[in-house]
Order: sequence, then structure tokens, then C-alpha cells
Amino acid sequence: MQVVCLCCRVPSSDIVMYVLDFPVVPSGASTRTDSSPASPRRDPSSRTLLHGHQHAEAGLNTCPFNVARLKSAIYKEPKASISWFLSSFVLILSTSPTTSYAEDIMASSALQRLVRFVPRSSPSKILIGQPADKDIDVGAALRKGQEVAVNVWSGSSVLSPGSSTGTTETIDRVLSPLAQNEIGTIRCVGLNYRKHAAECGLDPPAIPVIFMKPATTIVDPWPARGTIPKLSQVDESGDYEAELAVVIGKTAKNVSEAEALDYVLGYTAANDVSSRTQQLNQSQWSFSKSFDGACPLGPTLVLKSLITDPTKLHMRGLKNGEVYQESGTDDLIFSVPKIISWLSQGTTLPPGTVIVTGTPAGVGMGRTPKDALRHGDEFAVEILPHIGTLTNIFEDEKSGFMTKILGNMSAHVTVPQTMKALRLVEFHKNYTLLHDVPVPKPKPDEVLIRVAAAGFCHTDLMVYHGITQVSLPFIGSHEPAGTIVGLGSDVPEIWHIGDRVGVTNFMDPCQGCNGCKWAMQSLGSLDPRFCDNRTMCGIIGIGGLGILGIQFAKARGYRVMAIDNHEVGLKLASGVPSHLQPDLILKLDDPETIQKISDFTDGIGLKATIVCTSDDAANDWAAQRLQPRGVLVAAGFPEHGLKFDPMNLILREIFVKGTVHGSMDETREMMEFVVQHGIRSHLTLLTMEEAEDIAAKSEAHAFTGRPVVKIGMH
Repeated sequence: MQVVCLCCRVPSSDIVMYVLDFPVVPSGASTRTDSSPASPRRDPSSRTLLHGHQHAEAGLNTCPFNVARLKSAIYKEPKASISWFLSSFVLILSTSPTTSYAEDIMASSALQRLVRFVPRSSPSKILIGQPADKDIDVGAALRKGQEVAVNVWSGSSVLSPGSSTGTTETIDRVLSPLAQNEIGTIRCVGLNYRKHAAECGLDPPAIPVIFMKPATTIVDPWPARGTIPKLSQVDESGDYEAELAVVIGKTAKNVSEAEALDYVLGYTAANDVSSRTQQLNQSQWSFSKSFDGACPLGPTLVLKSLITDPTKLHMRGLKNGEVYQESGTDDLIFSVPKIISWLSQGTTLPPGTVIVTGTPAGVGMGRTPKDALRHGDEFAVEILPHIGTLTNIFEDEKSGFMTKILGNMSAHVTVPQTMKALRLVEFHKNYTLLHDVPVPKPKPDEVLIRVAAAGFCHTDLMVYHGITQVSLPFIGSHEPAGTIVGLGSDVPEIWHIGDRVGVTNFMDPCQGCNGCKWAMQSLGSLDPRFCDNRTMCGIIGIGGLGILGIQFAKARGYRVMAIDNHEVGLKLASGVPSHLQPDLILKLDDPETIQKISDFTDGIGLKATIVCTSDDAANDWAAQRLQPRGVLVAAGFPEHGLKFDPMNLILREIFVKGTVHGSMDETREMMEFVVQHGIRSHLTLLTMEEAEDIAAKSEAHAFTGRPVVKIGMH
């Protein structure tokens, strides 16, 4: 028997009918008994309660209008036919052939988009539901840190989602629509877009080109990471493929093209990650596309009732925010019905079968020059309307030991009670190493990070000398890097236990004061340090900061000279990658240095200088090397303040700028620049026991590059 509730459209093969004061009577029987009222009650609560029902097999209230459990009878006679009218609500029981739950949902109009997710309220649960906002791009919203509310359904799978529970949850982490154990196989179609075939220099195939991927290739949307296998790392052959995926909802075999869409449950997005070298080395493609994590899938499953024509979708593939692939699905060589019909000939396609339908033009292999997926790349598959954006950040495959450690970190984090710390007790004195400092508990809006390493910079020297107004005792830490081991209750869901993070500010950013607001301005709203015509610049002070300045300036196309007064700095400047070498390396107190700068600039002077040292005389010396209206950026902190020749500044209109701030946009741009141009930092690693006199050694230029302290906990 099948029951359909006319308000929530929930089907079921069994029904528990609830009534308060009167029985439900089979059609044809007497409609009056001694216990039944002459007519139904008309108060709102009576109407609502009468309408309540539940699935007998689930044993749960499922209609959102049901507010109580009611006494009744269970009707399972296959020939029973009952109609009961009450106000505008109608409950219909009718006989029908037994169908699968996925088929029932395919016929239901209550559901249109399904998500499988972990709720914020209970991280150990996996739920199924429909986004409360019918238009929201779930993947894009989560990637931006926005909250996504979901109306929860009672089932445990998109193949049997149950019915609405009437509750709403917020997504903590979205999962692939289908778990690996729900997918028998992933059937894939190659070379199925006309423009993609053209970019490969191939004629459109006469029949679908089929290969298969195992279920172990499935990976969740962001924040889950995609994997670049070691085979692809060796020759940079990892590639992306934005694709439309079809999920089969009922068993299909030998189906015709005309009836093929009847077997579809819904549609989602997929990324058919490939290893091109392995693909081209052999005629069978499966090996090159079957590595673990080679099929990101999600974020929503859109039922066919919402996507009635799969040729009317628009798809884009975006790498690091740039559009690399873009096409309508009307460019498919073989349509979705044709693919389903072809795959089902002599072959059973069970519910849960995923069919990946091919990729449009723009893959890395087809670009000039060729492109590849590399460690740190973000790739997004956007299919609109309705499906949304599937995003993953890709990481190189690690050793089995590290993969296991990182994979299990969130479930096995142990935070000790105490930790080591280097504490500044008195200005101008060495740090004191302590062994039993209590580990703080994160406040609601705080993240607890197990620090692996922390740098020491000129701003730490400011604290050491008492220039900044910090209270003592003070535990120093500059731009630490580590792993999240604790989260406050109000921390956005973009952060997770086990995330590896870096911190770019050693003070607490409030994001509300003028300083924080200024630091968060976009690059376009600020007077930049360098304009396009500032082609010649000098970096004075080649330490941990100056060595990065050289490389960034060269990567931007500037002519650069590196200047230092210590052999360790001069040696450091000559050790950068060859494509980022400075044009000149000069010693500040060399008698010929000033003339060399004049020759380098044709007597005009430098357009800009960046002073990365706290030497008292360095800023004035650098200002005198500038051309009229040149810019000096003071990044160091001289103990006795900045001192300049006033005639030089006034008569030649020299601009002096000081900054230690950077916006999030600038930080992202910087990190992308590091990866793109191979910029390297230079470090001297110290244990905590070796770092008590780090300030004095830093002032004595005892370190090559930036000193970094390896942090340890009990």
C-alpha cells in the first residue's frame, strides 16, 4: 500500500493513521458509530492533529504538521481504500505496487535539493536534508564562511531520505551526496564535449568512450582536500575536469533512450581528477583516474523534478579563482539519456550508480602552455542553476605515516595541562625559559593552536627594548605556525580541529578599531608602496625580511639592489634562486657603493628604498640615495628613532612611509606569489633552550635569515 500526504507529499508503503476522537473508517463501511461525532471538530488543533501521520517502518513523526502521537489502527490490507476530508487537508490511501524508497522520492514534489552533512550541533552525526534557502549555492556559501541552514529529513541516505522531521540544523561540514559504500561503481564518459574533442585534435567519437573509477575516488567538498598522487607530482601531470554527474535512483537495465530519465534520481557536480602521463601511457584510462580522492563529488544532489532538462545547465571550472573551463551542457556529444541507455545495455545499473558525463574544453593538458594541478591549488566546479559549487584545495600525497597522523588528528587530539614558554621578565634582559606554564582554554571566539614554530623579528626587538607598551612579564611569539587543537563555541565552521595554520599578527586583532579597519582595506584603496614606474629600488638590511623583499621585488619585475654592511647579509643576498637574484649586491660602507648606485640609476637615484634594519644611520643614508619625490619605506625600528637630513627631505620632497600592517587580501596575494615564483625564506632554527638570548644574538647579527624557535609542549 502507498500513502501520499497532500501537504508534505511523503510516500510510504506502510501507514500509521492517527485520530483523536473518531476512527478512520474503510470506504463502504458505516460512517457513524456510537463513539464517533456527528461531524469533525473545527478547531485548529484538531485539524492539525488529525492530519498527523508517521512511517511505520521508521517509527518517527515525519509530517511537519504533526504535533503529537495519536491513537489509531494500522491499515495494511492491500485492497483498502480510504478518503477522509477535513477542512483543506486530504489524506489518501490507495493500493499501488511496492516501490523502492528512491523511486518514491523521485515521484515526490516535497524534495528538490538534498545535502548530506555533519551538523554543527552534533559533530558525530551525519544527516540528510534540504537547504532552507532554495536558491543558496551551498558550496560557495560554506567556502565564504557563511552559515547554511538545512531542513532535516529522517533518512540516512539520499537514496532513502525519509521525510521531513520539522527540525533545522546548521551545516558544520558538507559531505559528498553519496558515501563510498553506497556507490557500486562510477561510470565515466570521455571526450564527450564537442569543443573538448576539438582542443584535443580528435574527431567526436561514434559511440560513448567509457571508463570506470572505483568508489574510493570519492572525496567530500571543501574543506576536504583533494589529493595529487606521487605519480602526478613527479612530472606535474595532475589535471582537473569539471563535470556533470548523474545519480541513478532505481535499477536500470536495457532501458531505452526515451525512458532513460525515468531512472535518474538527480544531478550533482564532479571533478574527474586525472594523471595525464599515466593516461597517455596506455589505452585504458581507468588507472590514470582511479587514485584515492580522484573524484570530488557534491555539494548538493538536485532531483530531476527541479532539473527537467539536463542540457540547460551552465558549467564553469575555476582554478584559483580564474575561469579555465566554461560551457553549456548543450555541447555534450552524447546526451544524458543516450549515456544511460548505452550503459544499461546488458548491464544492471543499481540505485546509487554515479555517471560522470564528460568535461568541456579548457583542461590543463589542452592549454598553451600546458597547466597542471599543483600543491595548494584550489579548483571549483560550478554548475548553475541549482547544483552550485564544488570546491577543493589540492595537496600532494604524503607518506602513509603522515597521512594517517593528519587524518586521525581531529579524533585524537590531546591537549596537555602545561607547556614550555619563553618569558620576557625585564626589558633589555634575556628571556627566561619556563616549563610549567598553564595551557589556556579558548574563549568562545578563540582558537587554540599547538605552536610548532615561531619567528623572531624586529618587532620582537621593540618589545625587548620596551619601545612598545606591553606589560611584563610577556610571552613572545611572532607569526607562529602550528595545528588547531581547540575551538571556542563561537568560532566559524571554516576552522576545524587538525587544520594547519599560520598566524600573521602577534597581537589580538579586534577588527573594529581604526588600525584593524585600515589593515583590512583593499590594495586599490591604498597608496601602494610601489607604482608601476618605480622600477629601481634598493633593499637595505638583508636579513629574514630583506631577503624576502629582494625576491618579491624581482618577481614583480623591478631592478633591485641589495645593500648590507655585514658579510652574512651579503652572502644571504647572493643565495636566492637564480631567477630572483638582485641586479647589484653592495656593501653599505664601501667607498664605491654610492658611485655604483649613481651609475646603476644613470645619476637619477633610486625610486624607492626599503629599510629592513634597525641601524640608526641606515634610514638617512637610504633617503639620500633616492631621486626627487622618491619613497622610503621604514620597516625597521631604530632604538633612538628615525633621523633624517631635513634639507634632503624638504628640497627633494622625499616621502617617508612606515608600515608593519597587511590586509588579508595582501596576505593571500603574497602566498600565491610565493608559490608562483618559488620565493624562499631563509631560517636559523633554534630550540627553546637555545633561544633565551635570542634578542642579543639577533642584534649582533648572529643569525642567517630569520631566527625561528621550535616550540615544545609537555
